[in-house]
Amino acid sequence: MWETDLQPMCVYLHSRGGPGSCWKRGASTMGVATAPPPPTTSKTLQKQYLEAVGAYQYVLTFLFMGPFFSLLVFVLLFTSLWTFSVVYLVWLYVDWDTPNQGGRRSEWIRNQAIWRQLRDYYPVKLVKTAELPPDQNYVLGAHPHGIMCTGFLCNFSTESNGFSQLFPGLRPRLAVLAGLFYLPVYRDYIMSFGLCPVSRQSLDFILSQPQLGQAVVIMVGGAHEALYSVPGEHCLTLQKRKGFVRLALRHGASLVPVYSFGENDIFRLKAFATGSWQHWCQLTFKKLMGFSPCIFWGRGLFSATSWGLLPFAAPITTVVGRPIPVPQRLRPTEEEVNHYHALYMKALEQLFEEHKESCGVPASTCLTFI
Repeated sequence: MWETDLQPMCVYLHSRGGPGSCWKRGASTMGVATAPPPPTTSKTLQKQYLEAVGAYQYVLTFLFMGPFFSLLVFVLLFTSLWTFSVVYLVWLYVDWDTPNQGGRRSEWIRNQAIWRQLRDYYPVKLVKTAELPPDQNYVLGAHPHGIMCTGFLCNFSTESNGFSQLFPGLRPRLAVLAGLFYLPVYRDYIMSFGLCPVSRQSLDFILSQPQLGQAVVIMVGGAHEALYSVPGEHCLTLQKRKGFVRLALRHGASLVPVYSFGENDIFRLKAFATGSWQHWCQLTFKKLMGFSPCIFWGRGLFSATSWGLLPFAAPITTVVGRPIPVPQRLRPTEEEVNHYHALYMKALEQLFEEHKESCGVPASTCLTFI
């Protein structure tokens, strides 16, 4: 993790071949609900400017806020302002376990107007296909990862699309790389959105709360999937990713497939061939650091014909699928894990097939699982 924009829904996506199978089903609109769209009037120059600022600040924050404050805290130790760093480091020590204990969510941050500008820039839309009653917990598998998970942050970590009105009683938590919570100041900032580490300790804590309606959102493909964030392609790292299924079984939380059409289209990516030395370096770096270095680019801030870090305004539509009931098994067997993993993959593929054409994806396009 709603107001949504019903302007053109998804950028045209090109077909990609692969070993994935394809479900031939007609598009279904039964049970689909979205928040009311904003007015469809043409955008003023000021509105376009605000939207670009909203999109650009998210990119800069995503890329540079963590390293900037880490360096700042270190440098201040050697200046007359060293007390600021010392006080913060003491606070960091005292507050170290907070991310693994539910974090510190701020509704004020989640409701800021800048997230509505970010939503309108693409635009980002949230689609509900089934009720998710708040009398149980959920593990939402989010696909694809993309470069910056823009649609998922906008939909599940802010109220720009009215998640709390579309899914009343649910408390979404977007699980991200645990290493991000080691970065000074940045950790406090991302906790304010409700983000939590994607670690067993953190997720078990959330799903063990006495208050039901907890919804953990896990980007299953992770950093590895970011290497396949090529516009028009739908390649998911899922076949061997089963930890989220074990998590759901341990807590009896329903599995919910989520697919974000257009997530791969907001940047251009330099993809290296599997087996090349560049691809090997990316995988090695991922094993050491937890994330994959990618070469990507968008458009220029002042010119659509130049390259830069401003994302392309490709519509993003995040579709939340139907829940898959899961029994509680404190020590799930491999057979149980494989069974519900297969059910999940089938439900995800069906969700993709039911909504791809309404999002501009050719009928011949299939998901590819690796």
